[in-house]
Parts: sequence; structure tokens; C-alpha cells
Amino acid sequence: ISTLGARAYLEEQLALKNQDNAASLALAISQLEKDPVTLELLTSAHFDSGHYRLIRLTDPRGEVLVELANPAIDTDVPEWFIKLVSIDVEPGTAQIQDGWKQFATITLYSHDRFAYRDLWQGSLRLVAWFVTGLLVCGMVGSVFIRLIIRPVTEVVAQAEAIGERRFVTIREPLTREFRRIVRAMNRLSERVKLMLEEESERLEKLRRIAHFDPLTKVLGRQYFIDSIESLLEQEETRAGSLVIGRVSGLDDLNRHLGRQVADQVLVRIGSRLKDLAEGHTDWVVGRLAGADFAVLAPDENNTLQIAQKVATELHLAAGEANLGEERLLPVGGTLFMPGEDFSAVLSRADGALIMAEREGDMAVQVSAPNARGLGQTDLKSWRTTLSSALDNNEIELAEY
Repeated sequence: ISTLGARAYLEEQLALKNQDNAASLALAISQLEKDPVTLELLTSAHFDSGHYRLIRLTDPRGEVLVELANPAIDTDVPEWFIKLVSIDVEPGTAQIQDGWKQFATITLYSHDRFAYRDLWQGSLRLVAWFVTGLLVCGMVGSVFIRLIIRPVTEVVAQAEAIGERRFVTIREPLTREFRRIVRAMNRLSERVKLMLEEESERLEKLRRIAHFDPLTKVLGRQYFIDSIESLLEQEETRAGSLVIGRVSGLDDLNRHLGRQVADQVLVRIGSRLKDLAEGHTDWVVGRLAGADFAVLAPDENNTLQIAQKVATELHLAAGEANLGEERLLPVGGTLFMPGEDFSAVLSRADGALIMAEREGDMAVQVSAPNARGLGQTDLKSWRTTLSSALDNNEIELAEY
């Protein structure tokens, strides 16, 4: 098999050599004058530089222009071996052009005696290795004992693999005592694998419950907020956009059209916003509250354009749910800068959303980073503001 494989390889290489050399010679002749002396000199020079059996140039009518041949080279390869592994190599052919016309055809054969010599020497080496192997095999009585106790080594390797969370099953040996041990280890491996797979599935389910909104399948509030805070803390973060859309009057929608219709609206909104973010690998979609959806777009400073896209998706989702005129879907957004406090960014986005909600159905509002947001983001700041207003009689009753 090795000899036949080597023969096929040599045939392929000789055929490639024939073709490459024929093409090279044809190209060289095509660029020169085509007088007989030049053809003879160039062909002879090429013939003398390599081991060729025949180089022949024939014109389109089949007449031989130049033909150079080498006699057979004597080698130490037996004739019976040459007949046994006969090498059949395709000659290399190429066309010589004279301008736009075909001038002649080159046929080139390389000598194959060197290939036979390599095959013969390789076969001799192979036979020597086989003889050596046979002699060695006669002195491997100790190896037989090692083969008998090999299952012990396999069991040890299997135990180490289980410790590395790789679960392999080894073949049961013929030895009765070892067969019981291997069978028990295989069962243990399968049980541990099944137990860990069930645990992984349970952890994955818990992770999805903790990180994703169960209804819309987008990120939940806490995980979305963690994503924003992590982004703002990164030193290489550039300016980005945070856009929030709201389904105003969700409670009225639940009462008038039913919870199923309201849930359908939320599901459609989540699906459309996920489709919007699919074209951007770093965009994140989350549900901040029952009626609020948010899109985080890092490295995107055209907040108004993103907010308009979000508004379009909200209204398309509402239209698919056949809400009719009962639609109030404001959208607010803000541009955030690296190193900003998350509360300030969210406050600006909430402020823009409130202004959009006051304007009406299709309203979209965007706050700049230097715009003033809601101001108070925790109980302490609210307490200070309200106490100051009460002390200075700055409380005013208003109706909205």
C-alpha cells in the first residue's frame, strides 16, 4: 500500500513537472524569433538543464521541427519491480504562439527511471522495517502482561477525566474481574454526566429567569442597568445613546382590552426592538418596568435617529395588535458620555420621556448631556429639596 501510494504521488509530481516545464519552455519560445537555429538552441539548453526523456516541437501540420531524446538510463532497479509498479505519466504539452497564431506544440517527457529508483529504495527500507518489527514482536512477552492489566490504567484515566468534567466510556475488557470494575466506572461516569447536565440546565433556566423578562424575552431591569453601569465604568467607552419607550396607559389597556391583548402588545414590542438591535452587535434591549422598554446603543451619538427608529417600532407593534386609536407611545432619549453617573443618564432619559408623554402620541424627545434632568435620584436629595421648598413656602398646587 505504501509503495502504491508513493507511485501515485510520483506520477502526479512528474505530470506536474512535465506540464510546468512545457509551459515554461513554450512561453520562452513564444517571446523570441522563431527561426530554426533559435528553436534548436533554446530547446537544447532546456533539454540539457534537466532530466528529460524526450522534447519534441511539432508544427500545426504535425511536422517535427525539433526533437531531442535521451537513451534509457541504467539503474539498479530489477525489471520485475518496474513491471510490478509500472509508472504511467502523462506528458507535458503546451502551445507556442507567434502573435495571435499557433506556431507549434511542445511535447515533453521527464525521465521516470529516477522515480523507479526511489520506489525501489523505499520498498527495501520498508521491508527492512518489517523484518525488524517481526524480530521485536518475538520478544514482547512482557507486553502481553501489560495488555492484560491495561484496564487498570484506563480506569485511572477515566477517573481523572471525570474530575476534569470529561465523561468517557471505556471498553469492557475480557478479564472477568476487571470487567466488573470497568462496568461500574462507566455507570458512574454516565450518572455524574447526567447529574451535571441537569444541574447546568437548572442553572441556565435560573439565569434566564434572573436576567431576562419572562414575557418579552428581553433583558430584565436589573441586568439592563448593570450593563449600562458596566459600560459607563469602562475607560475606553465612547459617547452612546440611551432611548426609553413607554406604553402609556397600560393599566387602562388591561382593563378595556384585556390582559391577553396587553401582553400581546408588549411581546410584539420586545420582538421588534430585538429585531432592531440584531443588526448592531453591541446594542442591548431591556424592559425597565411594566410599560417601559429601553435600548442601549454604545458608540452611537445620533440619539434622535435611534429614538425615531424605536418610536416607529413601537407604533408598528401597536398597529399589529390592532389597538386602533388607543395608542400613546412616547419615546425619550439622551446621549451619555464616558464616566457619567448612571443616575444622571437615567434621569435625563426619564425627563425626555416625560416631555414626550406630555406632547402626545408620536412624540419623540431627546436630552443633551448638559441638560438638566429630574434632579433628584434618591430619597436624601428629595428630602432636602422638599424640606427647602416647605421652609420657603415654595410649594404650589397644580393639576395635570
